[in-house]
Formats: sequence, C-alpha cells, structure tokens
Amino acid sequence: MTVDGGVLNITGQFYLYDSGEINVSAGLVNMNSAYGTGTITVNVSGTGEAHFGVSQEVEALIGTAATGTASFGDNVQFTWRIDDGDEEFVGAIVGGSKAEIIKEGGDILTLGGSFAFSGLFTVNDGVLNMNPSNGSDEEYLTHAVVVSDGASVIFSATQALRALTLNGAATGEVADSGGHGGKLLTVGSLSIAEVSGSYTATLDLNDNALKIDYGTEPSPIAAIVAMVAQGYALAAWNGGGIESSAAATSGLAVGYGDGADGIVAGLGIDEILVMYCLPGDIDLSGGVDGTDVDFLLGYYVTEEGATWSTADITYDGAVNGNDVDLFLGYYGQSGP
Repeated sequence: MTVDGGVLNITGQFYLYDSGEINVSAGLVNMNSAYGTGTITVNVSGTGEAHFGVSQEVEALIGTAATGTASFGDNVQFTWRIDDGDEEFVGAIVGGSKAEIIKEGGDILTLGGSFAFSGLFTVNDGVLNMNPSNGSDEEYLTHAVVVSDGASVIFSATQALRALTLNGAATGEVADSGGHGGKLLTVGSLSIAEVSGSYTATLDLNDNALKIDYGTEPSPIAAIVAMVAQGYALAAWNGGGIESSAAATSGLAVGYGDGADGIVAGLGIDEILVMYCLPGDIDLSGGVDGTDVDFLLGYYVTEEGATWSTADITYDGAVNGNDVDLFLGYYGQSGP
C-alpha cells in the first residue's frame, strides 16, 4: 500500500496479503486499528506521516527523510521489532505522555531525527541508540527510558530525560566525545539496579557529564556516591554503577557535586553534577588549583564518610596520604 498525499484513515481491521508494507511518501496515514495478523513494515519518506492511534506491532518502521514523522497517540503501546538487521529512523518522533514505544529484537534501533516525545521508551532487547538532541534544560525533562536486563541504550547526543531506569544487567552509555564535557545527559531521576548493595547495571559516562535535576525530591547524592565508588574499581572503572571507559584509559576521574553544598559554581540547589574530570578538581571548575587545595587541607585526615566534595578523590571514604599523592600529580593542570 502506498500513500503519496491526502489523508488515509484506517478504522477497521485490515490485512496486506502481498508485501505487508505501507509506504507513506506524502500526506497522512491514521492507523486507528491494528493489523489483522502478524506484523507489518511501515516506510515513512518525503513529508509523509504515519500516526498510530491504537497499540500496534511493526516488523519495521523506517524513516528515510528528516521531514517525515511517526506520531503516537495517548495510551498506545507501540512495539518496534528490530531483529532483521539494524534500522534507523531519521524523521521526527512525536507522542504524548501516555504513549509507550517498546523496542524488541536483538539488533540496533537508531533514532536520528527531531524529537518531541514525552512518553515512555522501554528497551527489552538489543540496543536503542538515541542520537537526536532534545536539549538539556529542565523544560525538556519529558520522556522516560527503561532498559531491561541485558539490553542497552546509547546516548549519542546531549539528551534530557524525565527518568532513566537500568534494570538487571542493563547498560547505558553516553557515547565518547573525544574531549571534556562533550555531551550532557540530564535526568530527573536515575535508577541503577542493585542486588544486596551491589550495582548490577551500568551507566558509562565516557568523557561526558551527567546532571540529575531532582527538584523537590530528596537529594540522591548518597546513591550517586555509591555508584561512582563501585564504578571506580581501583581505577579500572568497570565495577558497575557509574563507570567511565575514558577514565580507565586516561587515568583521570569522575567527580561529582550536589548543588545544595554550594561548591560547584552555577549548579542549582536541586541538581547534582557528575562529570569526567581531573583527579583533584573538587569543585569541578575544569582545573586543579588553590581552591581545591583549600578543600584538601580542610578535610585532610578524615577517616570515614568523605566524598569527592570533601576531597576524597580515591573513593574510599577517607582523606589521607593517598589522596594527597594523587592530588599533587595533577595540581596546576587544567582540562581534560
């Protein structure tokens, strides 16, 4: 079936006996009923739009033009199955807060176009590569991403989410930027699965930054401290929780600060910043200088309960000679 203009409303149960495909190059297809048996392929090109008004499963939803659109109605559960090779949708993704897109199948789905979706992405299998940037400000904290055990999500551009949940042994990654602070992942809440106090899922920041905008909720700083400490794994940065493949290669660090402490300049009182940085950059200013020396001296010989913001740059809860030795190796440097 090919639609190249006008509006086609599908309101009754339908079957496509030949190709099982709907091609939309212009105009609008309103799919307000489910495909009769099995799954279909929907190709959106040109200025076409495919709107899914009821729950539906597709074998492929392919968008080859940035001017094309896939839109999803409220209360729609849309199953996007990717198990016959990797797929990319470069058009716009639009949907309300009650819509859910469920990614199934072991291959990679890349979203590469504009993004105005405020519902839920559930990644049950394979990899979801979220390439479009929807900004990093508070007003963009709209959609949520849930990643199931064994599945993965990659953020290849600056992105802001209402919530990120990594279940079981799920993995999340902010793609390497080749430099300091290249991408910022902003979340309203972050949940990383744990069993008996040990994190089983992983978020790899690489050489990027994470901001948790927790608003009126209690500060999750204690959980962030634990996630980074476990991820550190004696500088291997592969321990689970919050990791950094870039830090494992460069020997640098992942620092963090809670805006409520007033240490990180420009950070709101309801925000936490976690970022790839130099060991000893306690205030996350981009360098190790006299301000950081003051923090180190002020907390030196703390035996337990210390954090990055109180000069524990070796993640063991104490401030001692090990922190001093590491600090001195980077004093006077800026970067990364």
